[in-house]
Amino acid sequence: MFTILWDGQMEKVSEIMDKKLVAISHDASLKSALKLAKTAGVGMLPILDGDRLVGMVGTDDIQHYISKDPGRGEESVDTLSKAPVFLEANETRQSAMAKIIKNGLSRMPVVESRSTMRCLGTVNSTDLLKASADDQSEQAK
Repeated sequence: MFTILWDGQMEKVSEIMDKKLVAISHDASLKSALKLAKTAGVGMLPILDGDRLVGMVGTDDIQHYISKDPGRGEESVDTLSKAPVFLEANETRQSAMAKIIKNGLSRMPVVESRSTMRCLGTVNSTDLLKASADDQSEQAK
């Protein structure tokens, strides 16, 4: 296991997350989700009901589903929704990296807490690596 430190304390996910959330409403169509994901350049979209995280959908899953029948795609994203894998805002970067690796994801939604599931943003593996590299640069000074 690795340790990521900043001034002797573990930095929280909320300090490095991207607050520009690219997500889709639970009642949006699969086609609109695919279009949004492609436009934003992401492979996974958090599914929200208001501001609450209720699921996730991947572009590969949508494309595979639609390819079976070109008439498909108007169904709600709930059709392919998976249980959300997420980070809590107060988790450490170390914990975030471990979850991203364990789940084979490159990006994960960040929620306020497990009890509220209020989606605040996302963290990707590049954000975590950059923060770690920045730490090492600071420590080398």
